[in-house]
Amino acid sequence: MKPSKLLISLLFILAFELANGQDTTKTPIPEVVSLNKVNIFIPSLGLEREQKLTATTTLTLGINYQFTFLREYIPYMNYNGYSLTNQGVATNSKLKAVPGANLNYRYYYNLDVRHAKNKSTLNNTADYIGLDFGAVFPKMFNEKNQYNYQIAITPNWGIQRTQNKNANFEFAVGPSLVINPYEVLLGVGIKVGASIL
Repeated sequence: MKPSKLLISLLFILAFELANGQDTTKTPIPEVVSLNKVNIFIPSLGLEREQKLTATTTLTLGINYQFTFLREYIPYMNYNGYSLTNQGVATNSKLKAVPGANLNYRYYYNLDVRHAKNKSTLNNTADYIGLDFGAVFPKMFNEKNQYNYQIAITPNWGIQRTQNKNANFEFAVGPSLVINPYEVLLGVGIKVGASIL
């Protein structure tokens, strides 16, 4: 190929690429954003920072004050006057208000689908799957009780919707593995509530 034909071909390709780059009919695929939140969830009140990691993932770090079911452990011993006849630990679950913290990873899997259907993706309005690590610290208030820390690990599925630019509504559910110093329990983690942004 002659140099002049090669140059004309290259200029044609360059012009075509520049023209394509100026196409204003294309709209960008939405990405998640970082958010500061004041949460009012049933049954907790907290502060969270949802930090963007990639176009579709976030990491949330939060502190809260929440109502949760805690296991009460009461050691006992029976003594018949001569010897120890029975010993063990009695358990009871009680609803307590305690301070806590959480770390949550989220993958928003349908941002592009919502965008293609002309639905809002404002403030991470989408469905997600995630992994939540939550902990409560009841001994911070009363050293004499039989309660102790409790950690919950919950893989969950959730939805987040923006009502207006300053409020998100959220629902999440998943199986929860609850760990404390005495035992490991299986439960259900549910989060329902709103966030003020």
